[in-house]
Amino acid sequence: MVRCDHGQMDPRQVRTWSRLVDVVHEVASETPIDTVSVAELARRADITRDTFYRHAAGPAELLAHVLRDELDALRAEFQRNAEAEGGGRTVFDVAERALLRHVLEHRAIYRGAMTPRLTPALRDMLVESIESSLVEILDRHPEIAPDGPSGLDVGKRHRMFAAYAASGTIGAIEVWLADDDPADADDAARAILAASPSWWFTHLR
Repeated sequence: MVRCDHGQMDPRQVRTWSRLVDVVHEVASETPIDTVSVAELARRADITRDTFYRHAAGPAELLAHVLRDELDALRAEFQRNAEAEGGGRTVFDVAERALLRHVLEHRAIYRGAMTPRLTPALRDMLVESIESSLVEILDRHPEIAPDGPSGLDVGKRHRMFAAYAASGTIGAIEVWLADDDPADADDAARAILAASPSWWFTHLR
């Protein structure tokens, strides 16, 4: 996936990126992203195909990039505030609810990207986002993770724990999204957390 460094964009590139963000949100809310062409997005954003490819490899990759930016902003807010609010359950509960509220806010987009599972670009983006968040927590609080085989270093164990949790979370979200009338995001978060290992909720000091 091509990812632009927004901090290195000139004002014209920033305006182009802003138009692409708006267009891909609008189009993906109306049409499954896998059926959208680069030509259509470029036309609606009033840019050339060449300009589009400077920002993303294709429509699904552009959408994944845009949604990942939104999740990164949510994660940054979570990292600033969550641990100050209480113990381990609060930390993971806040993160889980924020993720599901993001998905519910963009339900039309995510539902349109399911056939029946999420299209790979969006699924991989969500898994990677959750993994990154969980690994950061485990790296800051290695005391909450269970002991593992001596043949695996701590960093590898943390990545394996996070990958296991992330893939399970996305599988649960796909089941939740498949309903025509999905349960409330908080109820879905509680269901996912109920299936999570208890050590995730060890009190963080």
